[in-house]
Amino acid sequence: FVENCAHNNFQNPPQNATDYCRQKIYSLTTEFNGAAQPCKCNTQGSLDFACADYGGQCKCKPNVIGRKCDRCAAGFFNFPDCIKCKCGLNHQCDEKNGQCNCPRYVYGIACERCVQYAYGYDALIGCQLCGCSINGSHGGGTAMRSVQWAVPVQG
Repeated sequence: FVENCAHNNFQNPPQNATDYCRQKIYSLTTEFNGAAQPCKCNTQGSLDFACADYGGQCKCKPNVIGRKCDRCAAGFFNFPDCIKCKCGLNHQCDEKNGQCNCPRYVYGIACERCVQYAYGYDALIGCQLCGCSINGSHGGGTAMRSVQWAVPVQG
């Protein structure tokens, strides 16, 4: 068995394994577990109660994942309905309540604003704290102003 089936440290997909190896792996797994394992497909997340012979993957509804089809795919929340997250570009949400997982120092329904005392919003890396001294500034916040610099002209 080992000589014929242990190629690539047993990491061969079932569709690439020989009939001999598939049968022996199935038999060994059944023997090790004392019996074939039940599918246990989640009734709310799967399309039916059958699962794949090898690996036991259930057939999941759209936007549902897991061997048993028991949770929402990334970017979706509220199993079994699995509603698309309403977060900004490249942001995920909590799989239970849909709350956006914002980058550092960012907040908002769609992760679109810097928190107080932060600036420089970037959708991927978040914002930076201003580092203003509470004692030396008015309220410790930032003031958004455009600054014009005098550029010396050589001539």
